[in-house]
Amino acid sequence: MTLFQRIFIVVSLLFALLLASLEASYVRASRHYLQEQLTSHAQDVATSLGLVLPLSMQNNDRVRLETTVDAVFERGYYRAIRVLSPDGHTLLLRQLPPAPPSVPGWFARLVPLTAPSAQSLISAGWRQLGRVVVTSSPDFAYLQLWHTTRAATALLALFYLIALVLLGALLRTVLRPLRDIEAVAADIGERRFTTVQRIPAARELRRVVQAINSLSGKIREAIGLEIATAERYRVEAYRDALTGFDNRRSFNHQLENSLHTHGGQSAVLYLVQLEGLDALNAAQGFAAGDALVRALADALRTLDPGAQPLRARLGGSTFALLGWGVGPDAAQQFGQRLDQAVAAVVAHSGAGDVSHGIGAVYVPHSAGGVSALLGEADAGVRQALAQTGAHRLVLVQHDPGAIDAQGATAWKAFIGGALSGGDIALWQQTVFLFAQPPRVLQCELTGSLLDATGEPVPAARFIPMALRFGLMPALDRAFLDAIFQHFTAHPGDGGQLAVNLSMQSIHDAALLEHLLEMLRAHPELARRLVFEVPEFGLAHDLARAAASVERLRAAGAGFAVDNFGFHPAAFQYLQQLRPSYIKLAASYLQDLETDPGNQFFIASVVRVARPLDILTLACGVESEARLVLLRNLGVSGYQGYAGARPLRVR
Repeated sequence: MTLFQRIFIVVSLLFALLLASLEASYVRASRHYLQEQLTSHAQDVATSLGLVLPLSMQNNDRVRLETTVDAVFERGYYRAIRVLSPDGHTLLLRQLPPAPPSVPGWFARLVPLTAPSAQSLISAGWRQLGRVVVTSSPDFAYLQLWHTTRAATALLALFYLIALVLLGALLRTVLRPLRDIEAVAADIGERRFTTVQRIPAARELRRVVQAINSLSGKIREAIGLEIATAERYRVEAYRDALTGFDNRRSFNHQLENSLHTHGGQSAVLYLVQLEGLDALNAAQGFAAGDALVRALADALRTLDPGAQPLRARLGGSTFALLGWGVGPDAAQQFGQRLDQAVAAVVAHSGAGDVSHGIGAVYVPHSAGGVSALLGEADAGVRQALAQTGAHRLVLVQHDPGAIDAQGATAWKAFIGGALSGGDIALWQQTVFLFAQPPRVLQCELTGSLLDATGEPVPAARFIPMALRFGLMPALDRAFLDAIFQHFTAHPGDGGQLAVNLSMQSIHDAALLEHLLEMLRAHPELARRLVFEVPEFGLAHDLARAAASVERLRAAGAGFAVDNFGFHPAAFQYLQQLRPSYIKLAASYLQDLETDPGNQFFIASVVRVARPLDILTLACGVESEARLVLLRNLGVSGYQGYAGARPLRVR
């Protein structure tokens, strides 16, 4: 119950009690007044009859006696009028039969009125002729009291309703700062550090508002400083200082992730290299060489190779461009424009000894890997540099099917057969939190297909082909069905389970609906599941991903980010999506013991994530020395052979 409701109920009850007491006092006073009036009225009528009846009784005029009494009795205000002789015999009696009051029975019982009697002597001089006894009827008094009580009740009820409306408005005004404070407190609990905008006039509330605003602002400022520090390191470590492009390390990482995210789409990779730059530096100085590199970067920045382009400087005079959703004709046409733009930059620089070469690799479906693509592009560059003439472009087509002896058609048939036959194996690997002793956080679930002999096939072999033929949603659906089937039948210890979900599956409406139906059908298992989504695909379509994440959360499941740390918006979406945890990209863990830059970045990520109540996990941990280093950096947990090896559960 809210504070508003408590105060409103208590005050309204007290006010209602006060009004009820006022009405009870009013009714009691009215009853007392009417009772006195009945007694007084009976006495007045008895006295009046005592004065007019002697004449009738002296002359024994029965008719006149009855006429006089009837004239009074027929007015209806009296229950009985009795005329008695001096010896007490009844000479005349006019009496109404017993009848209930003409008001509700409960009211007559609650507010009883008696029928008072009064008497007067009938005398002529000193001679006593008899007595007259008059008993009043309370019916008219009851009616008067009933109507008066109803009118008073209606008036007090109207006054009570008006008072309640005014009380509600007053409480809303007075408690509005508390509602604002509650909203900010809830935002802080949800890791959104907002502030109260309306400062209350009341001193006590004003101080509370100022305190919570200060607290929220300091946390937000501290997180902002850590984000700025981590971003500065990321830029320094993964951006080329001369051109502002990504460097080779960042490009390789983003290319690898984009191949997994955009599998099945066509792409084209261009490798641009200048030859003779060293001679230019030697002849004219490094400033001339840097100017040429910057001019080339500016020219490449204006060229769009396709959807979601990647641009990088891989070395001193080597640049890479990647674009998605490009057809073979468009790839050739863009390559020609790129060739012309590079030639124009070289010509404008006046460096006559500098030449260029462009190697391009067209990827129709999926790639065999980053190394294969860069190797083919580099071979194209060598061919282009060996050419003579104005045009220095070599475009080749990448064939990932040629990498595997089975061929693409055989892989497609194998994947389809395994999915239809349910030939799926499930593996789990324990993820630990740093503690003494280490505490289990969850088990990460992965899947593999089984070949004809029942042996698991590594995911690295069939996933590229699944991406090429658009089978990832079907593959993820089969894995999810296997997970639900196994863990509903064998719940185990009831701990948390992590499941990787590709962005293709997140954006597949049919698969998402199927997953939501399974989560709703198995709420206990849903509360155990956390779905990990790769950062690269997540950040490229944040609005759509956020909508899917909210639907998963509404069904009871959790959400986490995998391969975190490379995207420029990496820190910006943490507060918006509020994942349960983030898993650091493997690139930050390479040579961690000897790379102080990566150590600094990981420590910065921890300092950003901790106030947001987000765990930071490291994967691929295989040595005790790395465990100690990660613990000292503040990382929340780890996964790898140093903790536990994957175990097959199905």
